[in-house]
Amino acid sequence: MYRIYNNNFFLITCLFLLSTWLFFYTLGDANFYHIRNESRRAEIVREMLEKGNWIVPTLEGEITLTKPPLFYWMVALCSLKSGVNEYTARIPSAVAGIGTILFTFLLGSFLFNRTIGFWSALMLMVTNIFMDQARSAEMESMLTFFITGSIYCFFKGYRESARAKIWFPLFFIMMGLGTITKGPFAITFPLIPIISYLCIYRDKKILKSSSFLFGILFFFIILLPWPLLILKTHPHFARVVLEETIGRVATGFAHQEPFYFYFKNLGTALFPWIFFLPFSIAIVFSTRLAPIRRENTFLLLWFLGNLLFLSLSKSKREFYLLPVTPGFALLMGATWEAFWEWAKGKITYPTLTIQRACFGVGVLLVGISYVIGNPFASNIPGTHFPHASPFLFLIGLNLLLIAAIKRFFPSLSTPTLSLTTLVVLTLVHYYLYFTYTIPIRNAYDSGKYFYLQVSTLLKPSEPLAHLASNENYTFSFYAHRPVITLKEPNQMYQFMSPPEKRYLVVTERAFKKAGSLPWKIKWRGEYSEHSSWGGYLLLCNQ
Repeated sequence: MYRIYNNNFFLITCLFLLSTWLFFYTLGDANFYHIRNESRRAEIVREMLEKGNWIVPTLEGEITLTKPPLFYWMVALCSLKSGVNEYTARIPSAVAGIGTILFTFLLGSFLFNRTIGFWSALMLMVTNIFMDQARSAEMESMLTFFITGSIYCFFKGYRESARAKIWFPLFFIMMGLGTITKGPFAITFPLIPIISYLCIYRDKKILKSSSFLFGILFFFIILLPWPLLILKTHPHFARVVLEETIGRVATGFAHQEPFYFYFKNLGTALFPWIFFLPFSIAIVFSTRLAPIRRENTFLLLWFLGNLLFLSLSKSKREFYLLPVTPGFALLMGATWEAFWEWAKGKITYPTLTIQRACFGVGVLLVGISYVIGNPFASNIPGTHFPHASPFLFLIGLNLLLIAAIKRFFPSLSTPTLSLTTLVVLTLVHYYLYFTYTIPIRNAYDSGKYFYLQVSTLLKPSEPLAHLASNENYTFSFYAHRPVITLKEPNQMYQFMSPPEKRYLVVTERAFKKAGSLPWKIKWRGEYSEHSSWGGYLLLCNQ
């Protein structure tokens, strides 16, 4: 078994092929479900291509400078031939996800050994939030790639001083590329653990070395051209940057959540490994892990230091957690074997008794999963914890497999067996979601087909509005036209009162709540992005 772990090319090839299949399988099948997230990015890129202006992003014709352009540029390059669609909008995230898996392996191999690097990469690959974001048209996957790459380059320069003049510039280049992907998070996420680590071990002199300081030049070479171009024509850009960075952190003017928000969401984000996290933290400084204490300290700083920073920030979103997941996966991989050794020392029952207990509990959980629901109705990856039935089925089947395999192959390593079975069964759940759940969601949890129908019913010159609390960029993207957002019910009458033909879209819930509206229903859609909304209605004033 360990001969396999000594073959670097074989391990990298396995990780590359598996992650490529995982992140690209049915990548474009899922509609843009949420009214704002993925479709906002896709709509910006479509306007970028249509106008031929790759410098100043626009959204529904309005200049939007709240995010740097690198992600948009990558999507645009992927969309040059076919135009922007669900598949091309997600390609950069999928490619970045593969790159992060490989960087995690390389970093784990460098800090520890190839076995830990491989285990950590597999763990990261099936972590719920990582899988979700690697298949989404969002910036977090690319940001995480550059953050993980920057940390890898830093450690290469830090521990291989002879080549520091190569690795430290690469460290700053990675941070620069991350900054023009999502902003200063690309700086804070690597520097919080790096500076804390150097302070703890009294090695801050590296920050004053000529090779490190020389690398800063490359950061600014990467970062400055686009902001300087924007500032020439849009002087207010400086204010936008302050609002999107200091403003979000200090005041939380958007997406304000309590301090404990991320701790509440850790279970969902880090599934299925979250159950092992308390044990990993408990043994991370044990005597059995003393030889790798410094490395584990850094991983704790990467994970917990940034978790604390995110929690102190006023503005919070679930997917902001993504850049801590490589550090989390490496921490789990580094402590995985020690955890099972610790568990073996604590459990004094005979091996056969343990196998029988695992088998019995496994059968019980699988049976319960069938009684309470459909164990194959997977709802992960996503922003929700697995439903009870598939969750119990996953745990029960995992126990059954471990008991059965250990019964017939007792020499197999328990750490390797437990990790392999959990990874494989989680992959099966993802496969079920991509293959069977997505088509169901497309039919019943999406407004795409209504939006496409609206685009065929209306002339481009006819005004169209949507009554909603937030802008619906999914509507704009699929209907391929600007959509006016009316955030108050009384605005409907003002919009529909002119004599020219005008159209208004409302949900069935809003239509019933408004009482008797004087306009004709031109088209009725059965579904929308949320079942509580009912379907969509297209109203016309003539």
